[in-house]
Amino acid sequence: MRNGFVFGAVAIVATVAMAAPAAAQANPCTELGQYIDPDGDDNWTAPPSNAAALDAANRCIAAQGGTANLYGARAFIHRLMGNYSLAEADATRRIEMDRSGSAYRNRAIVRQSAGRHEEAVADFRESLRRGYDRPAWVHREMASSLRQLRRYSEALAAIEISASLDPAYEWAVYERGLIFSDQERWDEAIGAWTRYIALNRSNVDAYNYRALAFVRLERWNDALTDADQAIQLNPRSASGFNNRGFALHNLGRYSESISAFRRSIQLDPDGAAAWDNLCGYLTDVNDPAGALVACDRRESLPGVTDEDRARISSRRGLAYEALGDVPGAVQAFRTALSSPDAHPRTRERAEAGLLRLGYRK
Repeated sequence: MRNGFVFGAVAIVATVAMAAPAAAQANPCTELGQYIDPDGDDNWTAPPSNAAALDAANRCIAAQGGTANLYGARAFIHRLMGNYSLAEADATRRIEMDRSGSAYRNRAIVRQSAGRHEEAVADFRESLRRGYDRPAWVHREMASSLRQLRRYSEALAAIEISASLDPAYEWAVYERGLIFSDQERWDEAIGAWTRYIALNRSNVDAYNYRALAFVRLERWNDALTDADQAIQLNPRSASGFNNRGFALHNLGRYSESISAFRRSIQLDPDGAAAWDNLCGYLTDVNDPAGALVACDRRESLPGVTDEDRARISSRRGLAYEALGDVPGAVQAFRTALSSPDAHPRTRERAEAGLLRLGYRK
């Protein structure tokens, strides 16, 4: 997959080749170029082996000395390896030697990858100010960081600029879909994903995102169609099977939906959404004991929030109720209601459960 980095790899290789043409194949700088710019188009791509590319970069710097492009190249490789502090150090060295828009974009993407979006936005803006020659890319990348910061109006403004600069730039349309999805503007999200799919019909994620938007609007047949398309493109799409399961459940095809959720967790054992759905829906197919196991598994996954815990407790209440364990159900429903972060639907579910059992909040 292309990563959209332009650091002047051809210049590195050409310089070395002129200096020692007879030993070109043994030269680490030539080796580095073959790893990350095999097409010679000055557009860097992820190497087959990050470790081998890093070794070549280190040897090239030792042999030739650190140049701006080489520090940028090593920053790129460190970023791919998740070595963000080392990547930023090299990207900053590059800026000290070359204050071009490309150098600032290099560091911006490192900071973005490390989750430091405020600093990334500042570097993206400086990259544009210094005349980076692919501004549509930078506006889209900046929009991504602004979205992470939940500065949605600024993110959309950046996307509009990106799209105006390059109307065929599909990743600007993709980012617009993400912004609308994050804001739960589902009709607009569907429009954005539909436009993106018209540009690229092979992206599994786009079908899954649109399926989710259809789910939120309770357009179950449309959601099922997109989930099935995602699975057709990638039979190992855990999100595709989860979306398929959710749509099938709401179409009343309960046993098929449980099979889809189980396939999703086979593909992604830590898939929170599928465990959440099994926690909620196994009781509907007369397996409340299985629902309790799924609820426990869901709650054990990393990143669970207080809102998640309240929802899980309300679903435990339904499972205990189905098992005839009234004290367990009452306690679970009350636990859900005690959370200040409980979603309104969670509260409604828990309050209804208590009323059925002859209790009040």
